[in-house]
Amino acid sequence: LPSIIADAPNLLDVSDAAELCKAIVAWGKPSVIIIDTLSASLPGGNENSSEDVGRVISHCKTLHRKTGAVVVLIHHSGKDATKGARGWSGLRAAADAEIEITRNGDFRAATIVKMKDGTEGERWDFKLKVIELDALNDEPQSSCIVEHVANAGPQSVVKRKLVGQAKTVYDMLATMAPSGTCALEDLIAGVRKVWPANAGERDT
Repeated sequence: LPSIIADAPNLLDVSDAAELCKAIVAWGKPSVIIIDTLSASLPGGNENSSEDVGRVISHCKTLHRKTGAVVVLIHHSGKDATKGARGWSGLRAAADAEIEITRNGDFRAATIVKMKDGTEGERWDFKLKVIELDALNDEPQSSCIVEHVANAGPQSVVKRKLVGQAKTVYDMLATMAPSGTCALEDLIAGVRKVWPANAGERDT
């Protein structure tokens, strides 16, 4: 059965993070720890700061190490959803996986946009179905459950704008192979013509 800690932890504070870990370990051996949301867990912190977000990531890694559980951070995109999660870009780099939830009217889709050791691009479409619960203090109560659907529509997927290195690679692929298929070695050679490695520097 799931267990809920109603108050959001302050993962900027070492002692608060330690108490959270202690409480979880005392509860038992969880499979998944969900922190909802990242923003709520760094009160007064800066989502764009590598120092603040890096501290949260460090404490999440400690939770994983102490419990063996998968740690899931619930986070939001910025005003421009095509740019992905808001805040420090290193957050995405530190994650082993990223699942993006998008909405198209009453329909939603969960898409794997990053998977360190697996397949990216897989998608599951669903709706949230409202269900009535027993009344509490004579007040009606409701919640929702996930209801899988066949297709939430293609517009529910956020297409991110390619910039920087990714755009260079994509443009070269489009030039070399309009069909979208070519040998990896040929693509790398093509990119290096417009993006040469400088002697003594890291070959990005």
